[in-house]
Amino acid sequence: MLSADETELGERDLVLDFAEGDRLAIEALSLDSGLAFIGTARFTDDEQVRVAHAGGNTIVQVNLDDDLAPDTAIELVGIHRLTEADFIF
Repeated sequence: MLSADETELGERDLVLDFAEGDRLAIEALSLDSGLAFIGTARFTDDEQVRVAHAGGNTIVQVNLDDDLAPDTAIELVGIHRLTEADFIF
């Protein structure tokens, strides 16, 4: 399990061995009421987590403030179809 408190905001962690059944613990990133998983949708509010795919990898992006841009990201090697169940918020 990867824990969000192991990295600095603005950096991107690279996870080489994410596998089915693994979960990403990102609850430490929440500033207020908790994070909301929005799938592949665009950010519309703060405290949201989205997933994108680029270069054959999966990118988990987290927006923590009102600017609707990712504040931090986690890159998973390979394409993963993540759902809310893959996270600990």
